[in-house]
Amino acid sequence: MCPGLGRSCPRVLGPVWSPDGRELAFAVPGHRLGIVYADGSCLDCSIAAALGGCLGCTAGEEGVGARNAFGTPVFDERGGTLLYWDDPGRGAGKPGLWEVGDDGLSSAGVNIFDPNPPPLALGGFQPAVSVTGAIAFVRSAGGEDWIFVLHPDSRYPVRLVPGSAPDWSPDGRSIAFDDGGSVAVVGAAGGPVHVLAPGRLPVWSPNSHWIAFLGGHDRVSIIDSAGGSSHRVGHLRAAHLSWQPIVRGRPRCVLPAATTGITDTTTSLVRGDVTVTYRDDANSDFIYMGCWRARGVLRLIDSGIDDGYSTDEDFGFQASGPYVAFETLMNGDHYGDTPNVYGVVGFDLASGRRLFDDGDAGYVDGSSPVDPALTHTHFKVDSLVIGPTGAVAWISDATTFATTETTTTTTSTGTGGTSTTSTTTTTVYDPVTTYQVTVNDGDGTRVLDSAVQAAPGAPLAGLSVSGSMFSWLDDGEPRSSQLG
Repeated sequence: MCPGLGRSCPRVLGPVWSPDGRELAFAVPGHRLGIVYADGSCLDCSIAAALGGCLGCTAGEEGVGARNAFGTPVFDERGGTLLYWDDPGRGAGKPGLWEVGDDGLSSAGVNIFDPNPPPLALGGFQPAVSVTGAIAFVRSAGGEDWIFVLHPDSRYPVRLVPGSAPDWSPDGRSIAFDDGGSVAVVGAAGGPVHVLAPGRLPVWSPNSHWIAFLGGHDRVSIIDSAGGSSHRVGHLRAAHLSWQPIVRGRPRCVLPAATTGITDTTTSLVRGDVTVTYRDDANSDFIYMGCWRARGVLRLIDSGIDDGYSTDEDFGFQASGPYVAFETLMNGDHYGDTPNVYGVVGFDLASGRRLFDDGDAGYVDGSSPVDPALTHTHFKVDSLVIGPTGAVAWISDATTFATTETTTTTTSTGTGGTSTTSTTTTTVYDPVTTYQVTVNDGDGTRVLDSAVQAAPGAPLAGLSVSGSMFSWLDDGEPRSSQLG
């Protein structure tokens, strides 16, 4: 798979399955995490969080047995949050394990360890999360790598056994790990260590019966978790393993839960078989996530900075089948120093791709206060409809305020022959509004109708769709366009 990250596939590190077996999370060198479905389509192909540390910056560290310094992710027990390691020697941020929501909404992750007590300020790598929420990780102590366990009801991790690469059994009672070049198992509370076979990077099967690992020459092998003889899986060689859980039942969307540090500003809009959720955090970063219930797929539709301009009471969304259309802020300055460019976007929830980006829909000049020497335009989408084939039409209006100045000079002569001169400058704003009906049907964007009106009122209105026919009113007269 080349998960929507450009024409050339990047070096993808550490892919891991979600607890429901439907999603793969991975790291891409250069501060990025991503999530794809098993067919390669995007859920969030590049998580938008401003992650600390350096993900995959050092070449060669993806080799077997290397520390997880590049921050490859793991899912938590619910599947809605990713944990990753932030190396204290690379970039900003406290050392240790950090978490970020799978929708990417977090300014820099949230350190799940209390950074104040000295024992916890030492960090850890290679995280693994049990079904109970306990976290196993690796930390160097006395010049040797040890496996530690942090239980959900404790602030302090417990040192378990020397080793690395921990992986929990499905019931959360045991841990498979790399015991210095051998695959071994130990109880979650410690106790005897059972060595199973020579190998590295063990991962437990979802049904608890098998443990997969890398044997000699990095060959993929499996062994009964109770012991016995191991055998190879075909002729595969690998650098990383993850065993897919198979979950029965109809797929369903799970909209992201609130992540630590995220303000509770979640709003959902239901239209037919589609649910779109809008969320933003304390830094005004926002995301739109879309769920098409017929397929049970969740998609990242859009993300960026919430300037407070680009959404109406329904945050500008319409849907038809798997297709959604929405008004968005395409480009702009959060502080209003440059024009904010608005657009209309079409998105296909079935494939996880944008149908089109109309970034030229209009702009709002963000100058404040208004400069009389400039011409200012205020743009908005008045109505938006989408057809069953994904064709989108919208009515927009752009009001241009052309500024003119009138100067009046008055001279008056008072008692005793004293003259007084005063000058008054008056700035006049002459608004002219241009209305347009615009459509995108996959073959490009084109204008179907337009009208200019200086007086109040909207000459173009009543936009609707029926099948492939778009209809509207032009000064009360019906108009329509049949799309191919």
